Amino acid sequence: MVAKGQRHEPQIGEQPSTQGAQGSLASAGLGPLEARILGILWLRESATVPDIVVDVRDGGHRVAYTTVQTVVSRLHRRGLLGRAAEGRSHRYRPLVSQAEFLSHASDAAVATVLERFGPSALRHFALRVADLDPDTRRELIDLATAERSAHGALDGES
Repeated sequence: MVAKGQRHEPQIGEQPSTQGAQGSLASAGLGPLEARILGILWLRESATVPDIVVDVRDGGHRVAYTTVQTVVSRLHRRGLLGRAAEGRSHRYRPLVSQAEFLSHASDAAVATVLERFGPSALRHFALRVADLDPDTRRELIDLATAERSAHGALDGES
């Protein structure tokens, strides 16, 4: 349990929670309303725009129906939501889980940082890894080893 006012730092391999995830989703390239709507759909599994509007408003946010409709349509065009006709409207559902989305967004962010900053980014990453407690470092190494075994050798190494 996390004390009030403290931020929960997810452990390696931990499934992210949809509660409080809007910050990480926003940093993963989603705006606050997009993140809120995806969070709602991950919890509900599917919903219509009126359902989503009620949930967003229940969270204390003032938002117009047309705004939610526009954001949901954009998320659909981006391939994050599927939709099926339901009467005169549509029922939307997430096409990726939160864990899949965050994994993809993390991979893209790391690739961008490495491309943009090269060896300097690697140096800072290594410094951060060195600061981890020994158990977390071991988990990280085990995870990398498992990924490498599952996907074969990287960059032609054997």
